[in-house]
Amino acid sequence: MKIVHYSYDSTKNPYCAGGGAYRSLSVHSILAAKNPEYTITFYSGNYKGAKAYNEGNSNFLFLGSAINYLIDRLIFSIVATIHSLFVNADIIVVEFSAYSPVLTPLIRRRKCVVQFHHFQGKQALKKYGLVGLLPLLTENMTLWFAKNIITPADSTAQRIKDKFGEDKRIRAGYNGFDQSLLKRNREDGKFILSLGRIDIFMKGLDILIPAFEKIAQDYPDYKLIIAGRGAEKDMTWCKKRIQESEVSQQISLKLDIAKETKMKLLAEATFVCIPSRFEGWCIVAIEAAASMKATLGTEIDGLRDSIKNNETGILVPSEDINALAQNMKLLINNVRLRTILSENGYTWSQNFTWEKVAQIQHELYLDILR
Repeated sequence: MKIVHYSYDSTKNPYCAGGGAYRSLSVHSILAAKNPEYTITFYSGNYKGAKAYNEGNSNFLFLGSAINYLIDRLIFSIVATIHSLFVNADIIVVEFSAYSPVLTPLIRRRKCVVQFHHFQGKQALKKYGLVGLLPLLTENMTLWFAKNIITPADSTAQRIKDKFGEDKRIRAGYNGFDQSLLKRNREDGKFILSLGRIDIFMKGLDILIPAFEKIAQDYPDYKLIIAGRGAEKDMTWCKKRIQESEVSQQISLKLDIAKETKMKLLAEATFVCIPSRFEGWCIVAIEAAASMKATLGTEIDGLRDSIKNNETGILVPSEDINALAQNMKLLINNVRLRTILSENGYTWSQNFTWEKVAQIQHELYLDILR
């Protein structure tokens, strides 16, 4: 089988490297290892310092320019769409992005699989105003025309069916996690952890910091640690916002952390906080569960799937600063509750190995070929 994958994001891109990129690499690395006769080619957006490379029977190539972030995304969309119309492949996988769409699903529908992570919908309008109409239109147009779709969450799969028709071939493929995180660790390092892509609007960091500020003076021994990486403007916003905070000494920003640092943070966190406005299937929620940590998230698609409310974590209304702050207090104060949630989460996480996720996606490919 010859698989070609298009996504602006890639795990080595210093400006992105989101969960979707890690999911694609993890799934296809397993398929490549188990099926040496397969060839898998990843085409990603170009960036400064990007170099083509090979790993086993997988190839990693870059399309477009390396001028600046916005121009790069636009050029990648155009070049990748044209390239995909003529590429020789059994399966073409397009990782959907409303901001750098590859339009192959509109034209080569039979062979094309859309990897769709989450609905943005009206959130694009909230974030960008009238400019958000373009990503909203792109999202609806792609899902309307796409024939084959894989999405991380059951709730997202059902929404696609309800809105765009039952005749599509849709799979809920979930996201896996690094199994080296599996451990029974109840260490309390006295900090709340926000981990993953630093995206102010999507990840709700503009909700997280004010919520922590509401409780910080009552818990002077506790800190908020925000760890990850993202676009320069988002990281700059975080630095400035923390400096301006009255409790800046209790808030830390850790950028471009290594795997060992990530594992240490997960092992020592009091709990993990994910106040997102929208998500696909949140890998961090499962990583936290695997690390035996309770999670505090928002009641949105994706988190409803990856966090079992009142079983592995607590979900509060999206954008509700007061509810987030109140439940931060609850989890800090109630050690017994944290223990119950973390033990349930540890068991729950083991349903989502990358091998199981890769098998679901592989079965979809074989179904298409049949």
